[in-house]
Amino acid sequence: MTTPAIGYTQEVITEQEFRDMFVVYQKLDFTGDPDRPYEYPTQAERDNYKETQLRQILGDDRYADSLQAKNPAYEKLNLITQRLDLPLSAAREVISVQTDLTQRAAAIDADATLTNDERAARYNALAREAQTRITQALGPRGYTAYRDNSQNWIQSLESGKPTPAPAPAK
Repeated sequence: MTTPAIGYTQEVITEQEFRDMFVVYQKLDFTGDPDRPYEYPTQAERDNYKETQLRQILGDDRYADSLQAKNPAYEKLNLITQRLDLPLSAAREVISVQTDLTQRAAAIDADATLTNDERAARYNALAREAQTRITQALGPRGYTAYRDNSQNWIQSLESGKPTPAPAPAK
């Protein structure tokens, strides 16, 4: 039997995974016994324990998908992949492309030896690369939908301008 998990838009978890996850969350919840000392006294220790256990229960790829699904900065991208019936790993690939290209755009912007025309040509080349790589991940319809909802970083490259900073990963 599989059960939809909270915060998972496309994945399901098995009953055993749910039970294992419940044990993890139960170990961190002490609201029923205020006299019982915390095994993990700081929030950072509790978060580290939870992340380690969930990664072990779900495996690296499904754990990464769960983080992707819960990150509000990527809600539109996640919806695009869901509507196109693509795995969340496609969304993670798009974020990787965006991070790579915005970093390279920042390097272009910082290069004082470039003329405005050279800079614009390099931004345009990055825009073409973005289209190619994102189309590989999402397909042509997905690329168009993503471009229209991408906080204008692709459009900035197309117009020969530096890109805005990408959304923070959580």
